[in-house]
Formats: sequence, structure tokens, C-alpha cells
Amino acid sequence: MPIAEANLVSDSASGRPRYVSSVMDFGLAYLNESGKPKSLAWRNDAMGGAWYAGRMANPRHDWYLKEWLATLGRKQADLVRDLDWNKAKVSLTASGKQPYSREDVNEIADYLAIKPYELLMHPEDAMRLRRLKADAIRLAHDAQDGETGIAPERFQGAA
Repeated sequence: MPIAEANLVSDSASGRPRYVSSVMDFGLAYLNESGKPKSLAWRNDAMGGAWYAGRMANPRHDWYLKEWLATLGRKQADLVRDLDWNKAKVSLTASGKQPYSREDVNEIADYLAIKPYELLMHPEDAMRLRRLKADAIRLAHDAQDGETGIAPERFQGAA
């Protein structure tokens, strides 16, 4: 069987080889420009990835370690020194380039004297939530003492 026949899709198909540019070496792909649309990954190879990466979503971090450090007057160097982490881990974790583990979150939260879930919130939001919780507790205590003007029987049914 001749080599040209081995590359055919079927006996009834035309004599055009199947996936020509995807099986050619990268250095020889320029010889078959008409076959490029059949390549399985021609966009990534032809454009160096710049066009493809430009359309992708940027990686996002979902925690606010840098903001918490600034709010509490701490620096990344403090984490390196006090938690005995290496400098690269602290830098990559703070910038969101390295994924964090539950142990990391708990260790940092203990060090900063905050709740672990607060690292996932902006410090201003966490402070608002703390104030809201404190106000709700104060109102509940005041209602039990009868100081709010709200009828205490409304709270007895909820307890």
C-alpha cells in the first residue's frame, strides 16, 4: 500500500491527507498552510498564546490577607518571622498565586486574632458584621431587660 493511501480518511474519500498539519513537525507546518484549519490546536501554536490568554478570565483570589495585614498594622515579614514560613510562601499566598489550605487559613487567623472566615471578607465588611452582631446581641439583652420599649413577649416565643 502506498504511503499516500495510508493517510486517507476512507477509500471513498478524496486524496487529501487527514489532519496534515497536526501530524507534521512544528518546523514543517509552514509548508502546508492550507491544512492549518484542520490542526487540532493551531490557534495556540500560531499566535503564541497571547490572543488566547487575553480572552481568559484573570485568576482571582478569594481572600483578603493583604488587606487584613494592612488593617492590623502587620507586614508579610511578620508572618515570615512569627509563623516560621518561608518568604516565597508568604508572598505567593498573600498575592493569591498559591492556593491556601485550611491549615494555612487557621494558622493565619489565629496569628491575626480573627475568625478564619473573616479572611475571606474585606476587613471593612468583617467589622460591619461584627458591629451588626454586637448590636443584635445588645438589643436582645435590652429586650429581655425590658429597656427597649418592645414588648418582651415577642422575644419569648422565639426563644
